[in-house]
Amino acid sequence: FLYKDDDLSDEEDVKEIYESELDPKMHRDKVFGNLKDFVRSYCEKLRSIQLEDNKTFGDYMTESSLGWNQEIQISTKDEEEQRGIFDIIKPEAGAPAKIIATFLILIGEASKIIACVEDKIYEPLLVFGEEKEFLPADVVAENKEFYVTKMVGVLNDIHETIKNLNVIVKNLINQLHNLYNKSLKEFGPIFKKILLSDVFDTIGNILAVFINLDMIVVSNSHLSASWKGFRAILFGVRNDSSKFNINERQLRRIEKCVKRFDTGVMGGDLFKKIIEQGMDIESMSSEKSLKILNNPDFEVAFRTYLDYKTRKLDDILGSSNEYQERKQYITLACNFALYNKLFKRFDEKLYKNLWVLQKKAPVIQIVGHITFKSESFLKIHCEAGKVKALDPKDMRQYRLDYLRLVDTKYEEKIDALYLRISEWCATMNSPLFSDLNFCEHASENVNNMAKAILNGINLASQVKLLTDDLLLLHFTEHIDMKPSTLFPLMKGLSMIKGVDYEINSKMTTVAMAVPLMKRLVLNQLIVGWNDCLASVEKQPKSDWRDFLRWTFSTALESSKCSLTNVRFRLLLLLKPIICIKELVRPEFYERLDKFFQRMIILQDLNKFLFESTHFVYFYKIRSFSSLFFEILSKEKSHIHMLKYLMRTFEDSTRLLHRVAYLEQDILIAHYKSELLATLNETLIFPTIKLIEDALRLKIHTVYIEKMRGENPLKEGILDIKHLLNCEPLFLFGERISIRAIIEERLSKSFYKLTAFNPKDWQTYEDMKNLAYHLYGLELQESLLPPQKVEQGLDIIQIIKKTELVRYDFPFLLAHSSIL
Repeated sequence: FLYKDDDLSDEEDVKEIYESELDPKMHRDKVFGNLKDFVRSYCEKLRSIQLEDNKTFGDYMTESSLGWNQEIQISTKDEEEQRGIFDIIKPEAGAPAKIIATFLILIGEASKIIACVEDKIYEPLLVFGEEKEFLPADVVAENKEFYVTKMVGVLNDIHETIKNLNVIVKNLINQLHNLYNKSLKEFGPIFKKILLSDVFDTIGNILAVFINLDMIVVSNSHLSASWKGFRAILFGVRNDSSKFNINERQLRRIEKCVKRFDTGVMGGDLFKKIIEQGMDIESMSSEKSLKILNNPDFEVAFRTYLDYKTRKLDDILGSSNEYQERKQYITLACNFALYNKLFKRFDEKLYKNLWVLQKKAPVIQIVGHITFKSESFLKIHCEAGKVKALDPKDMRQYRLDYLRLVDTKYEEKIDALYLRISEWCATMNSPLFSDLNFCEHASENVNNMAKAILNGINLASQVKLLTDDLLLLHFTEHIDMKPSTLFPLMKGLSMIKGVDYEINSKMTTVAMAVPLMKRLVLNQLIVGWNDCLASVEKQPKSDWRDFLRWTFSTALESSKCSLTNVRFRLLLLLKPIICIKELVRPEFYERLDKFFQRMIILQDLNKFLFESTHFVYFYKIRSFSSLFFEILSKEKSHIHMLKYLMRTFEDSTRLLHRVAYLEQDILIAHYKSELLATLNETLIFPTIKLIEDALRLKIHTVYIEKMRGENPLKEGILDIKHLLNCEPLFLFGERISIRAIIEERLSKSFYKLTAFNPKDWQTYEDMKNLAYHLYGLELQESLLPPQKVEQGLDIIQIIKKTELVRYDFPFLLAHSSIL
């Protein structure tokens, strides 16, 4: 089941490895003597600085700036970056090393497939049928079976993915079953002390893919209806296959494929089938070995993991340090359901703990607008029966109460976060992120950069969690939003997009600094692990000591090279061992989780930034756009929010691009035209009417005697400069200038009215000049081609220039007519 194009050689990460390409021949004084040239070269080539004595820039910062005396040798050879797992983990190191390598291979393959599912499978299933919201109903009705036919390729990919993930999850379960087994006398006592939480997390992540697919398919009524229509057509083909130019063999193959999909992804019960299958693999165990059901050591390890994960999520959910940990609740719930099935045992205490955790994660977004129904999952898949004294008793009622609380407190929380984001924006625009100051006090600057970037993503995550709760609860519970919530909502969206804009605008500097940020964190970890290794060497000789020595040595070896995906996965796998509290200094142990959390974000910075700042489901609530535009037309001081709001609407292009059976630009074009029409109707056209009415009133008070002019004290003054001075908007790559649109519309209007009645040309010229004087609008000339009003068209000159009329049609001057 392992693909041939496996990325275990880390070639995909070579571009990110800056410190691996250092040349020891460049003198340090030369580098730091010309900061400007150094930074420019660094930005252009995105390569590491070359220093003397085989030391990287990270080494220089470590020794010179941070003051650590311990010398760290970091490999600089290109071949070091191309090494695979068995080059990092030496097979001759013994059975424990082979066990870790096996888990690392399985975890790497699972991670690769899950990433592919999230990128290429979830979204096509989710957006199937969305063309009904954009295309005419008759067009959709004629092609619905054709659309689902085009989805067969996606369904086949899903089927193959399910098979691969099922093999991996069964393999991982049996590996753990054989590892946590008292019959394994040689290495059982060693691994009994260790909880390989990353392996259990991977199992839960795979199971989460199955339940997510089930929920997406069940929630998409368009997909199930079209699939039934496709099967009906196939039944008609079976009754008279000769009309469709298909033979019996081909028809059987199609029917077999359809049956496979019916019992698989289209059935909506993938997760249930996966966890209820037999997990024991005979080829991986001897005849005398225990079955999984009868393995108490494996059960204890699994139960320990569930307790550990529950406590961890309880600490972080709802706190200011929460990023995307809510999805880990799905992983935990899936593992709990698997635990019940494997060992035929229901743990009521753990079930209640999971139930209570729902209060801290009332909304868990899977993809787009689809949310995880945790209470339904626990009741259906965990065989709860009649568990008493649940808190909350009615989860739906709790969500409704929580929604009312969010509606009430949303503005207050957004205002508090607004102050923090404003302060953060000032930091992002400080000299800290300027090229000139990047290398002055290098380690301090890089550390401050890391803190600023992580703080920005954290603040954006907090605002997005609040906003997702507000929007998704209103959407899923079908409750209208209060008008008073709309303006705070726009403010929250603007804050999120502001963070996205600030980080992306500094992306050159950020991309340059990220490898150095990771190196700083790794250097701090290396110092602590060296101390741990020294403590291990002092222990009495034993298998446990040898295993610890190998573990810390492997971690140090991986950390001294550039942190590729394989090395990072290895560190996460070894984390329960290299973070043993008894071996680590207390002050260092308290910072380990923080270090690893920072490394997780830095290792996949673009993904965290995207998930914290994008609303791919926003096209579902595009009906709010007219309300947003109306509010902004009146809120003079907040018109700057408009550009961020348009960026938010553009987030949905990612989903609309995933429609597998239509040309990608069709739905995007309809979505764009709909938004532009709403912008024109609710914001631009009313503004044009106000301007034209104001100009006419002022002109008419001059031209018409005894006409009462407007009283600015009673009626006010039309103030639209906030709209006219609004920055150009960008929607799907098109530049939209409100001022330019207003000038164009007014110019056309004045010209057409002048053409209709040329005697009024002076009036519209005065209106044009007044528009420039009052609002700074530069309109086109409203005059017709230069002439006197009383002079008619010189038709003779026109006819002379028209060859057809000139030679084929005689013109009678006496009657001014063509014969």
